[in-house]
Amino acid sequence: MVEIMKKVQSLFYRLFRNHQSTYTAQFSSAGVSLIRPTVSSSGGGFQQALSLPYSGKIPNYTESSQSHTKSAEEILSCYVTELGACPQNEDCCICFEKLAEASGHGKGTSEDHVVYQLERCSHMYHKLCLLALYESGQKKGSLQCPACKTIYGEMTGNCPDGEMEYRLINRALPGNEGAKTIEIVYNVFEGVQGANHPNPGHPFYLQGFPRVGYLPDCDKGRKVLQLLIVAWKRRLTFTIGRSATTNRDNCVTWNEIHHKSECQGNHNGHGFPDPKYLDNVLGELAVHGVTEKDLGTVGGPGRGLGV
Repeated sequence: MVEIMKKVQSLFYRLFRNHQSTYTAQFSSAGVSLIRPTVSSSGGGFQQALSLPYSGKIPNYTESSQSHTKSAEEILSCYVTELGACPQNEDCCICFEKLAEASGHGKGTSEDHVVYQLERCSHMYHKLCLLALYESGQKKGSLQCPACKTIYGEMTGNCPDGEMEYRLINRALPGNEGAKTIEIVYNVFEGVQGANHPNPGHPFYLQGFPRVGYLPDCDKGRKVLQLLIVAWKRRLTFTIGRSATTNRDNCVTWNEIHHKSECQGNHNGHGFPDPKYLDNVLGELAVHGVTEKDLGTVGGPGRGLGV
């Protein structure tokens, strides 16, 4: 046992030697963990550091990442309560009719007076209006409340097949001195648009790939990395549309989850320093339904990170 622990200690020393001023390896019978010294309100102590996920190529085309089409009825059944009585003077903000009146979608049908209340945000709509809202969209496996944008279900996108990977670079981003840099690389494969794309059967165009993004290697940066991996697996990182730089249609473009593509300076607004960036991208991820509740679904501590 002593020899095993010596080997583990040696391994962790080699792997984290460049973090020795920031992290301490804590050994116990339960295993090994990294802790970061912090100053607490009580005057000292340690807190668990947020781990890097496993490194290596991360595909978005595994079976679990495929978009499984769900009907609106399936989505709604998990997140709504049918109301026996509804407010007489409140409007449905989808059809703009009174909730107590028939839905503007499907008047004269057997369910035109059924009203649903969404469980988390409590907003109320005609059932037929919610069904029409879902069917008129991209059917991404989720429904977004029109009033408050709360997402019900797991949103998935239409990014073509590809792979994501990351590595640590032994230099700091401007404004993040003392921290290493996480470099993220995205590759999307050539192909033809499918049924969930603007022009099924038409080729899509790849411009500027592989795409690269940068994060500071701090706790919040690691949190963003883990959530970016979730977004990638759900095919939310890119979409197909018109390129903002070339004005060409049928191009693979960023999907409103902004990345910093410059690692030295902020000449075009795509680099650092930018003290608000990590918070801003966390907000953009949340709009796509990727939040802190998804942490821990990515993987364990990093391997082969070149630290």
